[in-house]
Amino acid sequence: MKKYSLKEVYGMGGEVIKFKTSQGSEYVYYVGEEMSERSKQSGGSQQGEKFGKMNCIFLDLEGYPKVIDPFLNKIYIGIIDDDKFIKIKNIKGVEGEIVLLQISKKSGEQSFVGSGRIKREPVIGCRPYEWLYVGDMCHRHIGNEIVEIVK
Repeated sequence: MKKYSLKEVYGMGGEVIKFKTSQGSEYVYYVGEEMSERSKQSGGSQQGEKFGKMNCIFLDLEGYPKVIDPFLNKIYIGIIDDDKFIKIKNIKGVEGEIVLLQISKKSGEQSFVGSGRIKREPVIGCRPYEWLYVGDMCHRHIGNEIVEIVK
């Protein structure tokens, strides 16, 4: 997997990995920051729009129930501490097992989706999960499957 330096991409320091998803969106992943930027190329609204840096991990959804649908559910990542789900606001430095929680947008029903299938760098077949808290509001985005790591 080719890692680009920020100097190569933007004239700055640090390593980045560029990748594309199945719908053509292009991402730049900042390795040391565990953050990404994306340029939407898939259909629908916001075509061609570039989104700023967000926290980013990569979900290996192989074997997870097919109920993970970001259009029907809010998806959160977190850790379990004393039998309580704690949302992760910033992935940097988080150790241990990470779990996914989905909340139905329609009914509000909560269910745990799974745990442990998290990657910290882009992998073909995984889906990027981006999030950013602004105050108490969380902006979340689950990307399409990664199909190409740009060389």
